[in-house]
Amino acid sequence: MESIIEALTSPLAIYTLTSFVMLLITLILSAFFYLKNRNLPSLYLFLMILFLWLWPAQSLIEFHYSLLPFDPVFMAIDNILARLASISAFTALFFGYLFAESLEEEKLHPFKTLIIGGLYFSAVAVTISPYDLIVGYDETFHAYTNYPTIVWIVFSMIYILTTGIVVVVDLLKQRKRAIHVPEVVSQINLMVIGMALGFFISPFLIFAGSAVIVNGQRILYSSELLGAALGAVFLIIAFARNPNIVYVTSAKLYGIYLMSEGGVLRYEYKFASDFLREDLLSGFIDALHNFSSYLLGKVIKVKSINLYGYTITLEPRRNYTLIMISDKVTLALITALRELAKIIDNIEDFDSYDFNELDKTVQSLFSFVVRD
Repeated sequence: MESIIEALTSPLAIYTLTSFVMLLITLILSAFFYLKNRNLPSLYLFLMILFLWLWPAQSLIEFHYSLLPFDPVFMAIDNILARLASISAFTALFFGYLFAESLEEEKLHPFKTLIIGGLYFSAVAVTISPYDLIVGYDETFHAYTNYPTIVWIVFSMIYILTTGIVVVVDLLKQRKRAIHVPEVVSQINLMVIGMALGFFISPFLIFAGSAVIVNGQRILYSSELLGAALGAVFLIIAFARNPNIVYVTSAKLYGIYLMSEGGVLRYEYKFASDFLREDLLSGFIDALHNFSSYLLGKVIKVKSINLYGYTITLEPRRNYTLIMISDKVTLALITALRELAKIIDNIEDFDSYDFNELDKTVQSLFSFVVRD
């Protein structure tokens, strides 16, 4: 009984149980944010924390077996759990990369994603390999533990550190672009702290956990779980402080235009003064629709076109088309444009509606953009 109490009050038990509870709470909060926002960043955040939570969850099962006498059956189970726990952590880091990228980009950067994805599968491969991650029973500490080879360490560290550098650099670039929006800067600062804890501090704690022994105990063993859990907490705080601002974008937005049937310009909001003459815009959109119909013999919902360094994005609806002109398309801009379209859908009579009332809505939905 005394040995069990001693084990339950050991640093290993404290780190594992605390991180399990912390990540469970952040998992519930991340699920709430996803159900509220229904967008890619909140989905990736939820999946990242889900796989992070599976890491200490599996470690708890391993810890349970460590309280029991050595048994070859437990050894086999622990062998599987140890590999699943590592793969869960690697998968969480990959979703962390997707989360950081989705804050700005409409589509993932192919070259970066290829590199991060390749490193991820390499780290998983060496984790699955029975020769690169060896699980054994430590007679000194009376516990099941991992004995990673130099191959596993090298592949894992390259994957973790490379992904961490890409993620943090992305966030810092976005912070620089959004310097005029204090709420976004505050969010990004918290995200950087959270990512740094997960990508840089936790790997250091893994090595410290094996190397630091005080009074016959590895006082930092499994402390990396707590580091990762703290990182997730900072990410959740970033969302909770300002849940309305989800995106950061480097795109420059020049104008929003609403054209009804017949090419009538009903509304415009210019983010850059004297950008585009109304007659040129009307003629261009009308020509674009006619050309699309001519090509395929039916009405085509053209989404965007690049023209002399500008991107014209269309959101066609039943009786009108929203037009957005920017230097590039990002997920943030597309989402905001569609949200604006949902609001306009509720306008029953365009002829009697005062479209100037949309100004505050547009300012709110596109508050994150870089103005020219």
